[in-house]
Order: sequence, then C-alpha cells, then structure tokens
Amino acid sequence: MHFKKGRKILSGMLAAALAFTCMPGYSSAAKKAEQKEKEYLADVDAEQRVSAIGWEASELIARSRKEQENGTAQEGKNAVKRKSKELEQSAKSRQPKSLTEQENVQGTCGENASFHLNTVTGKVVISGSGAIADYEYETDSPFYPYGDIITSVEIAEGITSIGECAFTFCFGIERVYLPDTLVAIGDYAFLGCVSLGALEVPESVTSIGDHALGFRCRNGKDGQYVKMPCYIIGKSGSAVEKYVTDNSLTFVATDKLSHSCGQNASWAVDLRNGVLKITGSGSISDYEVSNDGGNEPEYYPYRSYIDSVVTDAGITAIGKEAFINFTKLIKAELSDSITSIGDSAFQNCGSMAGISLPDHLASIGDSAFSDC
Repeated sequence: MHFKKGRKILSGMLAAALAFTCMPGYSSAAKKAEQKEKEYLADVDAEQRVSAIGWEASELIARSRKEQENGTAQEGKNAVKRKSKELEQSAKSRQPKSLTEQENVQGTCGENASFHLNTVTGKVVISGSGAIADYEYETDSPFYPYGDIITSVEIAEGITSIGECAFTFCFGIERVYLPDTLVAIGDYAFLGCVSLGALEVPESVTSIGDHALGFRCRNGKDGQYVKMPCYIIGKSGSAVEKYVTDNSLTFVATDKLSHSCGQNASWAVDLRNGVLKITGSGSISDYEVSNDGGNEPEYYPYRSYIDSVVTDAGITAIGKEAFINFTKLIKAELSDSITSIGDSAFQNCGSMAGISLPDHLASIGDSAFSDC
C-alpha cells in the first residue's frame, strides 16, 4: 500500500514539473525538478525491489522451514512406525507358544508335587509327595488354562490330598485315577468337570470338601450349584459313600458288585489300561439301558474308562444293549465262539472305527452297530 501511494504522489509532481517546462523562464528549474524526480523514483524502485526480494526470500525461507518441519514430522512418524514394528516383532519373538503348541508342559502344583501334561493326548500326571496345593480362585490353579485340553488325570502314589479348586471348571476331564495314599479331597476340587462320568474314590480318603465331586454350576462357571450325572464309586461305609448320600448323588459300592453279566459269564475291568474283560461261558445277558428305569450291566458306570472289550473263548452270545453308549470304546476283540450279537449291542460306540466279526457268527440284531 505504501508503495502505491508513493507512486501516485510522485505522478502529481511529474505532471507539475512538465507543466513548468512549458512556461518561459522555468525550463532549467523544470529540468532540475525532473532530474530529481527520476533520481527519487530510481531510489524508490530500488527500495521496492529490495523489499520485494526480501519478502519473497522470507516467504521462501518460511516455506522451506515448513516443508522441513513436515518432512521431519513425517520422518518422525516413519521412525515411530518402524520402531513400533520392531517392538511388535520383538514381542512376538518373545511371546510364548499357544497352549496347544506346547506339546509338553511341566510345573509345580504343591510344595513337593509336580505335574507333566501332554497336550496332544490330554493326559496329566501328578507325582511327588504330600498335598496338591489349595487355590483361592480356580484361575490360580496351573491346570485352569488347560481345562479344555486335559482329558485324563493320573495322580501317583505319594500324593496325600487334592487342594481346593485344583481342577475346578476343567471341562475336558473324562478320567481320573486316584492313589491309595490319598486321604483328602478339597472344596470344589472337581467342581464343573462335566465330562467326568465316573470316579472311583479309594477307601483311604477320609475327607471330601463342599461340592468337590458330582456338581457343576448352572451357568457354566457361575450360578447355582447343581448335580450332574456322575457315578461315584467306592466301598460301602466309606467317607465317599457318606458324601454321596448326604448330597443325593449316585453311588456304586464296589464290594457289593456281583461281577456277573450272564448265567455263567462274569466281568472284570482294568481301569488303568481301559480294558473290560468278559470271561466264562454262554451268553452275556440282555439289558434295557435305553429305557428309563431299565436294567443296566454292573460295568456300565465304568464305560467312560473303557477303550477295549475282550471276550474269552466260551462266550457264545452278546446280549441286547450289552455295550450301548460305550462312546470311548475303540476296539472289541470277540472270540470265535460267538454266534450271535443282540439288538443295539454296540449302538452309539462312536469311537470304534471297525470290528472283526467271528467266523461262526450267525445272527446280528437290529441296530447292533448303529451310530458306530
């Protein structure tokens, strides 16, 4: 604005000077005025050019600084991204493998007790001496993170007690083997082990805590305690029988089993090896397991532990529903003496991939191998 205003004033002065040149007597004065104005204008133009150059220079400097700042900021962002990526990759490299990737897991579960878990087979073995620790919360237990992976718990001789909440909400446990050295099972020790269909408790156990066996939570991991289907097996007059009676659970007294499964046939189960053996002669009896209130074989409560059924030579027939719902049964070794297999004898034995039938087999009943 200042520059424009100066030019306007100077133009007026030039006009006056030109006028004077037309007047007599004023020609030299006019020339001097004109010369001065030219000199002044030259000085003003130079000042304007310097000012313009200075303004342009300052603009360029400001723009350069801004670009530099933006570049620095972008470089800073890129550096942060690179560092973040490096930290992420470093964290991933240090991150432990997922539970299923760790095939063998070992740890302690008591002052003198330790465990070894094979995540492929789902079997955990606890060894040592003394107590498995008490845990204030189920999440404190070293077994809790593997609750859906563990299918079998084998506690070795020398362990004397199972602590509170030791296996709470281990939904995958199907089989538990307890030692004769065990004397106590703590509160909620097996609460919510919904896949555990049966548990044999040794006579040595004298104390069983609240809701330790045969209970689950109505809403999975919370809610009211409710009974669940589970055969609790032990000797008559034992602490476990009292626990079962007090809580209205299902008890199987091992000392009252006849071990008979036919007029001349008997049974024996090897829980550790998962084998049910039928010996004697003649037929295995017919059963009505599928009907409410129907009779079931004495060995039926053990079915979740049985991988194999073996019949001795001399057994001639397998009765109706003799092995129905043996969902863990993998193989059946039938003697050549068998000539008939009754209705639904092996129905719903979904783990059994195949079976070799006896050469002299003459009849097979309805649905004998349905859902296998």
